[in-house]
Amino acid sequence: MGIQWKTMRSSLFASAIAAEMAPGGSFGFPNLEIVRNPDQVLIGGPGLLAVEYGTFPVAKLRAQATEQGMKRSTFKSVELWISPEADAHSVAYLNEKLLLVGTVDAIQEAIARVADPKNRSYSPLLGRAARYSKEDLWVVASALPDALASQFVPFEIEADGFEGSVSAWNGLHAVASIERQTPMKALDFADSLAESLASRPAMSEGTEITTKERAVLIRMDLNEEQLASSLRKPAVASALTVALAAPMHPFVPVPAQSKPVPSETPSMANVSIPELEMSAPSALGVPPTQLPAAPPKPRTVKILGLDNGPREILLGK
Repeated sequence: MGIQWKTMRSSLFASAIAAEMAPGGSFGFPNLEIVRNPDQVLIGGPGLLAVEYGTFPVAKLRAQATEQGMKRSTFKSVELWISPEADAHSVAYLNEKLLLVGTVDAIQEAIARVADPKNRSYSPLLGRAARYSKEDLWVVASALPDALASQFVPFEIEADGFEGSVSAWNGLHAVASIERQTPMKALDFADSLAESLASRPAMSEGTEITTKERAVLIRMDLNEEQLASSLRKPAVASALTVALAAPMHPFVPVPAQSKPVPSETPSMANVSIPELEMSAPSALGVPPTQLPAAPPKPRTVKILGLDNGPREILLGK
């Protein structure tokens, strides 16, 4: 998963993400202010290893690590700060722009792979993740449930794959693809998801759900007013749950729109990750100024791709 913390720290999701990065959070980050404030963080599992990009003055890291009782060490000329707490991870200082956070074993394995080109290996998920390099928050998993992904994907289902991203500019824009075990399970999940949106009319207006064989493809485009209305619903536990409970399909090309572009991310030891320009699409595939007038009540959610044709589910009045 990846987080553009430079932009997300000023979004509605900031407190939820910060809680995971704080001591005791699911990431297991040590109690270092410098570690909790990167520009961008990439996190891999199942053995959690975080790659942080940002500005990390070594003197500041040393002062904070020493204050927390962390022990200084080195591995292949890389400076390590080892946490004394069993449930907190350690930190490796690669350079002023790059830190590694994780268990000592995970950090050392990563450094060894980068140092020896013959032993380098790349996860198949890396290429799929690269397409989201400019999104604010994204998750890619080869299966669900997944120890890391499931903390940010509130679907209690079994799936053969998941991809999703969220952008939090001018409202909420998200895409996702969930691959179920059979086409029938995909249809059942699409049906249940559409029914769950019936109690959130503002969210359902900007959501499109389709199926393609075993995949459930979801896309959402909410303006700020629709997002605020959705967050006021008692059933919504947090803004982050809203974001990933209804993401959108990541594979459909979308029209370019104006969006702040994060600063270029430095590469690590010549590891190059291709980038794909992504921007938040309209739920109907056209610019907002061309959207038709809102339909009169009662509203419906349409599910496409069914064997017996499209299905419309009546929303609550």
